[in-house]
Amino acid sequence: MRLGNSGTEYYVIIVLVQDRTQGGYSDFVVVHQRYLLQFPDNLPLDAGAPILCAGITVYSPMKYYGMTEPSKHLGVAGLGRLGHVAIKFGKAFGLKVTVISSSPNKEDEAIHVLGADSFILSSDPEKMKVRMRSYNPEKVFCV
Repeated sequence: MRLGNSGTEYYVIIVLVQDRTQGGYSDFVVVHQRYLLQFPDNLPLDAGAPILCAGITVYSPMKYYGMTEPSKHLGVAGLGRLGHVAIKFGKAFGLKVTVISSSPNKEDEAIHVLGADSFILSSDPEKMKVRMRSYNPEKVFCV
């Protein structure tokens, strides 16, 4: 849906369940077919909803800033829900992914579970100085 004079495109997500909208009082909505997608019957709503919400939140700036081309370097500041999705998208696009987090407990998850290439602990100023000298990402997404 294009809003305003800037030409910026906004993505509106509407979930229809049992012929009613969730989160509103309308019985139906009218939206251009370009902004609709078929939710697969074999994908549970609780598994697919994060991809629709967090997915577009992360994908949209990645696409806008050209971070969908292999061999680029993506920094992900924060390993929460959006950070998880950013790492997964980054690796799927063939990017080198570095996670920046204040929690040392998240290093194993970032590298071994989610597939990040490297991890920078931001809560250790000395290590941060050393790592930042050699760290040169194209973009850092703060999530």
